[in-house]
Amino acid sequence: VSFCTLQSTDLNAPTLTQQIVDRVSSFDFGAKEDIVAVTIIYPIDFLPAA
Repeated sequence: VSFCTLQSTDLNAPTLTQQIVDRVSSFDFGAKEDIVAVTIIYPIDFLPAA
């Protein structure tokens, strides 16, 4: 992951949201030679516990 940003949230927890962004930013999908980088948007939705 070379870029990660929070687009919106209804969580009232700025520290938690920053921790999530930091964790996702640390994901490593294993860059490969001769493979062009692509941009993919992954929405991550957190739902209340049942």
